[in-house]
Amino acid sequence: VALRAIFIAEFSLWVAKWRREQEKGPLPSTAVETLEGSEPELYPNIRTLQRVLATLPV
Repeated sequence: VALRAIFIAEFSLWVAKWRREQEKGPLPSTAVETLEGSEPELYPNIRTLQRVLATLPV
């Protein structure tokens, strides 16, 4: 339960970050661009999921 709460909180912060970024200009259009724009210290779980998404063959 605690891990789920941590992930939900981290995800909420990550969403808020990209909402702020959207006001500044265009958002990244690929998984790799999104990965480059994320701070690993602030969003370690999101970063892990992004790395998986960015490396999956399509």
